[in-house]
Amino acid sequence: MKIIDGPDYPQSIGDTGVIVEARVSSVYPWRVEVGSNSGVYSTEELQKVTPVATEKPWEVGDRVKLTRIYNTLPVGTVGVVSRVDIDDNRQPVYVDFQGERYGMWPYADNIERVTTPDFPQVPSVNVSPDQLAEYVGAFISAAQSRVRGVGAEQYSTSEGQRFEGMTIPELIVMAREEAQDLAVYAAMVDIRLARMGEAFEAVKGAL
Repeated sequence: MKIIDGPDYPQSIGDTGVIVEARVSSVYPWRVEVGSNSGVYSTEELQKVTPVATEKPWEVGDRVKLTRIYNTLPVGTVGVVSRVDIDDNRQPVYVDFQGERYGMWPYADNIERVTTPDFPQVPSVNVSPDQLAEYVGAFISAAQSRVRGVGAEQYSTSEGQRFEGMTIPELIVMAREEAQDLAVYAAMVDIRLARMGEAFEAVKGAL
């Protein structure tokens, strides 16, 4: 409840608290607790407050993109949070941006979380060596983002990376499981390619 009228002690008008006692027969039926203090109020002196959902706090590994130009970086530049300062609301995170040698502390209103996969932009046809090299760099950078993001969630521990504590047999099992996953993805792609091929042949035959 929010206090909108009444005595300005021990709480202040505008403070928000919780009702801890209700006395139906009293002129001041509501005891409201604010912090370590409490006071009694009439119904007219209180206003119901709808809780506002708080945004998820920043975490190391969060992926972000710029919503405004920052330094020399254009809008849409993607990076990964590598440090968090919970005491600074203006510049709460240190971000390693793709292609940049050093990280930066962008303003909070200049960034937003990225929830979709960060796939590099595919170059157009007639790819030059420089374009191919840039794409390879962006691809590796996206892989690094996965290491800091979902990879950190799944494989990072307080003592390092999970693979560091695995035995050789355990590593072999994990690698074989990953190989099976790759085979499954390859089969999925093959099915879609086959269907696309059949569709093209059908269109070709109809012309």
